[in-house]
Amino acid sequence: MTCGREMHGLSRTREYRIWHSMKQRCINKNDKAYQNYGGRGIAVCNSWKSSFLTFYQDMGPRPTVKHTLERVDNNQGYFPENVIWALRYINRRNQRNTKLNTNKVENIRVWYSQKIFTARELSFKFGVSLDAIYKVISYQTWRDVA
Repeated sequence: MTCGREMHGLSRTREYRIWHSMKQRCINKNDKAYQNYGGRGIAVCNSWKSSFLTFYQDMGPRPTVKHTLERVDNNQGYFPENVIWALRYINRRNQRNTKLNTNKVENIRVWYSQKIFTARELSFKFGVSLDAIYKVISYQTWRDVA
């Protein structure tokens, strides 16, 4: 008898740990990340909350070790239409504390190349380090922006 537990042989996989962590930060008020997830209304859909296998069937295996679970809309919960496997640098851009976005990066590059603002002025304007501005204008970061 399994006492309501799923038997899948995947409990030692990274996907299982990711699923478990997703649930904990949304449900467990004692989890250190709860205030940023469950505490602000981020929930896990019922089918995923109750079944790792359903989550795994919907998401599939993680494409590479560099991929993390990413919500497409950072203000919505964990459900199949809002979750993808994404590379870590994409996930970091979607955090609420990220100061730059695609539009801002495009503006930085245009304004700098047209000599409308200096790098130092752009740093002050966008509240990021001078090093971050130099990385943006030299395409060392945000490479997917044309």
